[in-house]
Amino acid sequence: MVSSIWYYPSRFRRYLLVLPLLCFIFSGCDTEYTTIPDCEVYLRRNIINEGFLTAGAYIYVAEPVLERDILGYGGIIVVYTYDPVEPYCAFDLACPNCVSPTIRISEPDDMLVCTCETCGERYDLFYGNGNPLDGISKVYLKKYSAYIDPGNELYIIVTP
Repeated sequence: MVSSIWYYPSRFRRYLLVLPLLCFIFSGCDTEYTTIPDCEVYLRRNIINEGFLTAGAYIYVAEPVLERDILGYGGIIVVYTYDPVEPYCAFDLACPNCVSPTIRISEPDDMLVCTCETCGERYDLFYGNGNPLDGISKVYLKKYSAYIDPGNELYIIVTP
């Protein structure tokens, strides 16, 4: 019995031939996903006290408020997005184009768009992507994990 990929059904062969092409195309994308270094992150906030109850709400934390706050590289923004699959997300406040812990994106406007005052890039948080909008930066905001505390549903937690 001869074992070869050419003995598999033609549909399987087509996928094998297309796979290298797809890898080449996607490796040619010029958008990076982060330039912000990995840092420790931990934030826990009461969603009622913070007014974090509806889509479009956010929590902007540039400086630690509680002793246990660990705010990544430049601070944290937690957003209740309009994405039904992943409604909660968190990003580092440091602009990934400027890469400095002191150069932060602004608080979002009504459309959940944040702006870096230094380079002028705007970042979209509406669906929880943190993607650059103006082409000044090719780098997304650094994203963290945000979820409702399974032990107490009144709290949201942010971790790396």
